[in-house]
Amino acid sequence: MLHESDGTEDADTTFQFPLLIEYPVWEAPEPPREFPQAFQLLKEACAMREKYNGFEYWFAAEASVRVEEEGWPLRVSGQPFSIPSLQEYTRDYTRLLSIISSGPVKSVTYERLRMLDTKWEFHRLLNHEREESGTLHDPRDFTTVVKVDNHIHLAAAMTCKHLLQYIKKKARHDADRVVIKGKNGKEDMTLSQVFESLHVEVDSFTVNHLDTRADNTFNRFDNFNAKYNPFGRSELRSIFLKSSNDIDGEYFAGITKELFEMGAESKYLKSEYRISVYGATREDWPKLARWVEDNGLYHEVNKWAVQIPRIYPIFRKLGKVKCFQDVLDNIFLPLFAVTENPDSDPVLARLVANLGMFDSVDDESRPEMELEEHMIAKCPSAKLWTSEENPPYAFQMYYLWVNLLKLNIMRHAKGMNTIALRPHCGESGSVNHLASAFMVAKSINHGINLEKSTPLQYLYYLEQVGMSVSPLSNNSLFLDYKRNPFFVMFRRGLNATLSTDDPLQFHYTNSPLIEEYSVASQRWGLSGIDMSEIARASVLQSAFEHHIKQSWLGEHYLKGWHFGNDVAFSNIPDLRLAFRHRVWHFERVLLLKFGSGLESSTALRTAAVSTPSLVAHHQKELQRQLKEGRVWFARVGIEMPESEHRVSTSTQMVCEMMKDALELRAKWKRGPMPLSRMKPSPDAELAPASEHMFRMVRGVFEVYEGEKATEPMRRIPNFAQFVQDTMTLAAAVDSDMCASFCRQRLGMLEARYKTHKLLNAQREKEGVQDCTVDFYHVKKVDNHIHLNTGMGCEHLREFIKSKIRDHPDDVVWLNPLDNSPVTLKSVFADLGVAIDHVTIDSLSMRADSTFHRFEGLKLRCDPFGQTDLRAIFLRRNNHMEGRYLAELTREMLAKSQKNSSTLTEFRLSIYGRDAREWEDLASWVDKHQLYHSCNRWIIQVSRCFDKVWNDADTMLETFEQLLDNMFRPLFEVSVDPESNPTLAKFLSFVSSFDTVNDESIPESPITPHAMPPTPDNWRPGSGVGTGNKGFDLTQNPPYSYYLYYLWANIEQLNRLRRANDLNEFALRPHCGQSGSVTHLMAGYLLADNINHGLQLEKSPVLEYLYYLQQIGISLSPVAENKVFLKYENNPFMGFFKRGLLVSLSTDNPVLQHITEEPLLEEYSIAAQMYRLSECDLSELAANSVLMSGYSHEEKCTLLGKHYAKGKFHIDHKKTNLPYVRSVYRQECLQEEIDYIEDVLMGDIAVSQTVFDVARPQRFKAIHGPSNPRLVANE
Repeated sequence: MLHESDGTEDADTTFQFPLLIEYPVWEAPEPPREFPQAFQLLKEACAMREKYNGFEYWFAAEASVRVEEEGWPLRVSGQPFSIPSLQEYTRDYTRLLSIISSGPVKSVTYERLRMLDTKWEFHRLLNHEREESGTLHDPRDFTTVVKVDNHIHLAAAMTCKHLLQYIKKKARHDADRVVIKGKNGKEDMTLSQVFESLHVEVDSFTVNHLDTRADNTFNRFDNFNAKYNPFGRSELRSIFLKSSNDIDGEYFAGITKELFEMGAESKYLKSEYRISVYGATREDWPKLARWVEDNGLYHEVNKWAVQIPRIYPIFRKLGKVKCFQDVLDNIFLPLFAVTENPDSDPVLARLVANLGMFDSVDDESRPEMELEEHMIAKCPSAKLWTSEENPPYAFQMYYLWVNLLKLNIMRHAKGMNTIALRPHCGESGSVNHLASAFMVAKSINHGINLEKSTPLQYLYYLEQVGMSVSPLSNNSLFLDYKRNPFFVMFRRGLNATLSTDDPLQFHYTNSPLIEEYSVASQRWGLSGIDMSEIARASVLQSAFEHHIKQSWLGEHYLKGWHFGNDVAFSNIPDLRLAFRHRVWHFERVLLLKFGSGLESSTALRTAAVSTPSLVAHHQKELQRQLKEGRVWFARVGIEMPESEHRVSTSTQMVCEMMKDALELRAKWKRGPMPLSRMKPSPDAELAPASEHMFRMVRGVFEVYEGEKATEPMRRIPNFAQFVQDTMTLAAAVDSDMCASFCRQRLGMLEARYKTHKLLNAQREKEGVQDCTVDFYHVKKVDNHIHLNTGMGCEHLREFIKSKIRDHPDDVVWLNPLDNSPVTLKSVFADLGVAIDHVTIDSLSMRADSTFHRFEGLKLRCDPFGQTDLRAIFLRRNNHMEGRYLAELTREMLAKSQKNSSTLTEFRLSIYGRDAREWEDLASWVDKHQLYHSCNRWIIQVSRCFDKVWNDADTMLETFEQLLDNMFRPLFEVSVDPESNPTLAKFLSFVSSFDTVNDESIPESPITPHAMPPTPDNWRPGSGVGTGNKGFDLTQNPPYSYYLYYLWANIEQLNRLRRANDLNEFALRPHCGQSGSVTHLMAGYLLADNINHGLQLEKSPVLEYLYYLQQIGISLSPVAENKVFLKYENNPFMGFFKRGLLVSLSTDNPVLQHITEEPLLEEYSIAAQMYRLSECDLSELAANSVLMSGYSHEEKCTLLGKHYAKGKFHIDHKKTNLPYVRSVYRQECLQEEIDYIEDVLMGDIAVSQTVFDVARPQRFKAIHGPSNPRLVANE
């Protein structure tokens, strides 16, 4: 049933704007399997609502309604019509419950609601500025549009401050007023006597003493009801907040008038105050009408509403009623009588004429029996309900509905106003209440339980059933504000508005409704347009007369959506409401296309056919894809009106800056990530010596082709050029225009991913099932794992226990005093460690209390908290020459080989203390035969020059000497492998370099005007001086300084090794774990891939650039959770959704992981936290292989022989990654590249009209999936 325009207008031609469009799934080669069944059931449910609520149309359309004499059935426009009986209603209700419990319906509605979320995200990204500009020149803003408080109880409509002031005023001026008349021999009591008897000193009391604030009320409806008693006294409630008392409700009427006056002063705040009719006697209505009449409580700012408390059991136990029919008679017979003959009670007739709706209230969380057919068989009518138990909610809804329907038919026939049913529903308790209200209610109050039922939420959306939600009330009673679904329902397009419920308990200001909007605005970031849209919904849901709504919303508001919008009244641009209509229209089309039968339904007839241009485009696209043999899957696109084909000058400027940034990386990283061609082997023959020569010049080695060469093989850009290019990049990174542009593009990528998942989840699942391997058996590389903390806690504990048990006499060091041997047994004895009782807790290596404490994390690397034990078990350089660490390493490698699906890239440290480090490291690996097909070594360079320089055992004077120690042995063995066969063999198993340290340590900024000295002049002994540009040379050099000189020497080394047909090395540093985003700028220019990258979240420009270049990011959310960023705040999932090349790694398993399969544990935690599918996990695994340093030959085996051409060419049978996902990722990346190019070339009409996958490419990725570059066509 539709409450807006009938939808027959074709919004696609009447109003154009940028919009996310879906491929019409009914045109697909294989439509979603569950759609037909689900939408057939949903269509049946919609028809069911029309069956019970369709009478609304008779009244709106002025249909001829005539009662056939005194009974039923009746005639509508000459056609006979029967009102459903309780038995028929119960069958329909039961059927509706079965529909919303259907598995296909649950799945499809979940997907469609998520799709609504995604379309909203796209709309905000595409049209936010357009919407804002659409309201700049209208005469209104949110403060000057009408807002109706659709759900507010009169007895709690004032704030506690207002009530206290009113009570104090009456206590001063009416102290001697008799307010309680004596009964049964008791004397009358004045107001002052009442206060004295209750020991209430009003003048000295504050709001705290009033005690009406809602505290201790969460899930305590009994405590909440008690809060209606001022000062905790029911007598004062009776005097001040009741219309029926010994002063004829005078005080209650007085404060009500003050509320009216406040509403009149505000001009734009209206109300629908609820007053109670209990149904205990038939005198309720005349008394209430007389109270309203005598006190002049009719006002233009208010429309009266009546609430019926569901408290039949109380009246039944008191003997006031004998059955539920008595309650109904007491409620409705006076209304039928005054409708039949208004002169019989003109006062009541006037009240009913000013009555807009019926509400039904009580605590929904109370247990109740369900309405079922067998119950109705035993109790087929309200007259037979004589039990002291309350009838079920659905039972009461039926009788309220059927009696209101009959009353409305009579009133409509007489030209009188009609009354809507708008009950409390879905505040708590069973979601089945919402099913009952869906059938019979015009709109509801609360509805927050809709979050528990996607079918009902989707049905409420399709039918635009109104909901008046009160988040501040819910926050104190049933649901924390942060979990309230109001904003989710609003963005999806449900007909939801805000209301206050009970300001006395929940609000502070004199404008409770504005306060409600204000809190929502701050919590959910609502714009003025959002709030105006919510306000518009409050007017539409209200019972105010048509001519009044015209004065508030515009003359044609009944046309609905943008067809009847007048921005001068609503402050809502047509674009917003056109968007709402288009999205709703598409869902109605789905209902029409996939449903079957029920074609006579008025609600369904209004769903027009799909946009012809959209269908034609997709049919053409489908034919082309099938003809070309492309992978078909459901795609989305952005439809742009012709007026939008020309982009703004600012967008062109931004794209120019993006192009410059992309070309900067191409300048510094001229090729893809270096890889060996062939799998390394410890038995491979050594390459012959070459004629190359080398020498270090200011911290960078230069390579010459021979002794006679006068020019180096390559001169790389110097550090000053690097700083200058970093400044150029920083200009883009710091630009607000660039940040806004990149934030929009990233948002669109994320929203597009969500759309892809919703449309293609089944296809991806089927694609996974077609693979010959599963996630457990595809290869996964732990791209970031430190060797000395790479084992599990249990593994290390058992290893230590085995050594003390089986080798207690191992000599672990010599006593420095007398060179006497110290055994393992004596070490543990001196430490007082009882090895037989060792637990993981006593090992004391869990990373607890380390958040934002990097030094604390390092201390956790000491077993049992003892540095000596770390030196024995987890270091190479010790008396045993690292034998224990080697044995541990062999066991870890054996586990990886046994697992077969997990590969590692263990990190070994080089410090640069002296040139012998490389020889020692290579000898250790070779001696213990730590070469393994399931591992590649990564060398981590510790950024600790300040500590190394201060080390008494080193002879370093300059930073250049440290670089010389690090790289000279590598250049020497690269020229002549035979000069050091052990090192040469070891280097064939080394894939990359890393650099590590705490990035959060403050460091001096580097600019072209504040350049640090060159490495040969970085002498810590020179301290700080003007010649050093303010750099403290006793401190560690800045991150960017380190990274440049590592990159420069690795680049030169790779040039040499490439010439000698040796494997090359990648640069994959720790970067962006904490600290400044300048680290990520350096990483962008110089690194092949990075580890961590958390700080990318702070820079949308850098994040977008990392995406475009597909720079790999190895994240370790479990490790990061312990040090820098809590798991729930980790940006990993955002990166993954947007398409950045991310993988999962473990970092330090012994410190953070629990199981003995840490990498699988990392994947498992991510799968649970982020609800990752098997396809998602397989994509992450494939990413880890792409980012790794394994050879080209090995990657061909793991990913397919054409993997280097892009993700589309990854073999799904080897990776368990379906083509649907890999093609989607490749398309997204190419389309972003195309978009930038098209803007620069003035061809935006091509790239933004649709996400077109077959268009010719003019900017291309030339360096493979790990590191594409963007270059112009030659």
